[in-house]
Amino acid sequence: MARLCYWRGDNYRRDLDDGAGYQLIQGNPLLHEIPVADSLWAFTRRRDGVYALAAELVVTAKTYNPPGYYYGRYRVWDDLTASRYFATEHQVGITPLVRSLSLTAKGDTLGWCLSRACCGAQDYGRG
Repeated sequence: MARLCYWRGDNYRRDLDDGAGYQLIQGNPLLHEIPVADSLWAFTRRRDGVYALAAELVVTAKTYNPPGYYYGRYRVWDDLTASRYFATEHQVGITPLVRSLSLTAKGDTLGWCLSRACCGAQDYGRG
């Protein structure tokens, strides 16, 4: 089952300026409930406020960071050939689609991941 996540616009732009990392790190254990080979779809907001599709991250492995790691304990590694990052500035917006979704947050920390199985994880990247 694919998951849907929100990637904060400022983090999206900074992370891609630094180069796609092909990994997602969070402090919420629900991240490790994503099965290997499943997709994590990410959307973001462009500078003009319109929602746009940012990435499809295909999970290949799950590992743990040391306790106290800055971005969180849980890490998933993305497939280098199957995962895709999208330029958002000139694509058709998906704002009507995003606003029509019924999402339920399940986690102590809200932020990046927005699906029934992975809701409530921290932001990916800095800040």
